[in-house]
Amino acid sequence: MNTFVRCWSLCIILASAQVSYAWNDAGHMFISLQTFEMLTPKLRLKYVNILKQHPRYREDFAALKANTFEDRNLDKDDAWVFAFASTWPDLSRHFGHVKPARERERLVEKYSHGRWHYVNHPLYISPKDKVALQIAAPVLGIKPAPALQAMNIVQALSFVERKIRNRNLAVENKAVYLSWWLHLMGDLHQPLHNVALFARKRFSRGDRGGNSIRVGKKHNLHSVWDGSLARGLVDWPRIIENRITDSLSVLHASDGRSNYAGWSRESAKLADNKIYTQQVRKTLSRKARLPKPDEAQNTSRALIAQSQAAIAAKRMSLLLSEF
Repeated sequence: MNTFVRCWSLCIILASAQVSYAWNDAGHMFISLQTFEMLTPKLRLKYVNILKQHPRYREDFAALKANTFEDRNLDKDDAWVFAFASTWPDLSRHFGHVKPARERERLVEKYSHGRWHYVNHPLYISPKDKVALQIAAPVLGIKPAPALQAMNIVQALSFVERKIRNRNLAVENKAVYLSWWLHLMGDLHQPLHNVALFARKRFSRGDRGGNSIRVGKKHNLHSVWDGSLARGLVDWPRIIENRITDSLSVLHASDGRSNYAGWSRESAKLADNKIYTQQVRKTLSRKARLPKPDEAQNTSRALIAQSQAAIAAKRMSLLLSEF
């Protein structure tokens, strides 16, 4: 079975999975593993060596690696270090493995940046909602510099890239920002991390990127999309076996340079056209719950997720190859 078919099969099999946050941990690792495979051996070694200087490497990377992948012969794989780094910003939301609670809270305050994970390009259920609400477009630039904790994903990506390209930055800080760079490039290509749907009555403050829209009895629209690449870390061995080395999508000539605002708008357009379809908006205009996806919808979502993952990985590899 060729690489494309194996990867395609993986996405279809796992497409109905639902988990929380951005692409789930395995999804982020899937994207970063593709990125890693596209780098030269010299660059792979360079970035892994940086990540091993992460101030939380021993407590988070090494400790959780041993617990999660015991007896799977993956804990000495440099690809694992690179891939796991992309999950660390989600881990920093809670540091759930850290005790006591006071230390856990200190770490969250130091490292977590909740608003960095998304930006809200406004969408509307109906034209009347757009006229009535007139939600302002998000600010995407970083001049004048926004407050650190108030930056959206586009601003945060620009900020993080500048930090990493600073030759005078201490390597341990560079490792933290590299983890964020890998993670946020994945988030940027998850369509629902780039939009909020508004309606006068039901979503006057937005649907929180689909988090406020129930799907079936147990899930929400955002979590359905977050799980489109893999069910969770239990799928890591299968992801390794099915990794791909080339993007399946045609990229623009300018993709070797950072264009976070443009890529965010691209993801927002995808959400507008492929997720919040006219049928979905029609259903939401009557009620706040969508039916459980059928097999055709799961397959379609898997295709979109796979394409977005490939684009994110290719763009990330080009950016990392610049220095």
